[in-house]
Amino acid sequence: MNPMLLPLAAAADKCDKDSSVWNPLCGITPNLGAWGGDLSSKVNVFLSGFWALVLVACAVSVLGSLAQWAWAKNVSHNESDMAAGTKHLKRSGAALGAAVFASGIITAIINIAQ
Repeated sequence: MNPMLLPLAAAADKCDKDSSVWNPLCGITPNLGAWGGDLSSKVNVFLSGFWALVLVACAVSVLGSLAQWAWAKNVSHNESDMAAGTKHLKRSGAALGAAVFASGIITAIINIAQ
């Protein structure tokens, strides 16, 4: 049976050194506590803070582009400014959506790896 088709736990148990292609990392799993609990907790806090800043920056960008679009529509009545605001709103909204979606994907990957 092809080990690429097996689930991760079953593939880790299938370390066959006699096969034609042998994986030297077979059975090794990621361990974030390898450098000690203190360093791991500091890294987790730093990455959590950084991720929060990314989400806040994306949210601020969405609100700023929405304000730019509203100003162009209601106050200046300028079509080119309104188009620029719409373009920026779409891009910043997509960035916010990607950041929120990526956090779920990264969490799933970490949970599977552990």
